[in-house]
Amino acid sequence: MSAPEKAAGGRAASIASEQPPAAFGLVPSSTSNRKDELTIDRFESRYRRLRKNVITSARLLRDSLLIGGFRYFLAMLTLTYAPGIEWSPKHIPELQKKIRAWLRYRGHRYAFVWVCELQERGAPHYHLLIWVPWGLRLPRPDQFGWWPHGSTRIEKVEKPIGYLIKYLSKGQDSIHRFIKGQRTHGSGGLTPAAKMERRWWLAPSYVRQRWPDFHDDVHPAEGGGWISRQTGEWIASPWEFVSWSPTTGAIIRWTAGPAPGIYQ
Repeated sequence: MSAPEKAAGGRAASIASEQPPAAFGLVPSSTSNRKDELTIDRFESRYRRLRKNVITSARLLRDSLLIGGFRYFLAMLTLTYAPGIEWSPKHIPELQKKIRAWLRYRGHRYAFVWVCELQERGAPHYHLLIWVPWGLRLPRPDQFGWWPHGSTRIEKVEKPIGYLIKYLSKGQDSIHRFIKGQRTHGSGGLTPAAKMERRWWLAPSYVRQRWPDFHDDVHPAEGGGWISRQTGEWIASPWEFVSWSPTTGAIIRWTAGPAPGIYQ
């Protein structure tokens, strides 16, 4: 099996075991009469992964900073490209490096979540949510020379998760227009424990049922299945890869007997 096929199969297992088909754009396979096969819409599944990852990261950042007694306000930084400026995968990392250094110099860590949507003209439009310590005023990146590619805007927000959901919903219709190498989201500033908990929340439901405590430190296993780094125990996925197409997505097959609520 090729690397793309393995990757598609792994993503398929994670998505399909999580919810009934309708929730993730899964439909009965049009290429098979088998009732235990599903075809995954690759754009819909990418959007679902994006949404769950961003919301989970934002929630864990909010909770961990509150527990630590960190006083902050939330700033939404919007980054826009000027007409004629070509996008580069280096632009966001370069900006992140400058903001991180600016905060570190003042004794603070950089906690953030960002999402990207595509404008009608195809240019990326970034929304970067930053936990800013009280007493600091974040510079506008375009005026500070951190974002020479266009304009920026900074505004305070009261409900960060709701704010992110709004932009995630706007980006759903453009998810299929992202080109290779264009990331749709990112986050940073989570503690090691929060990262462990995020992996648990993003794992398939059968993994969370087997290891109900996120401290079991679950990870996708090399070659398939999932493993707990805490106990060393491994479990197989109840889904197996059948075929993959760059246009239609992956076809997967249930291998662990009847799947309640899915095949009626």
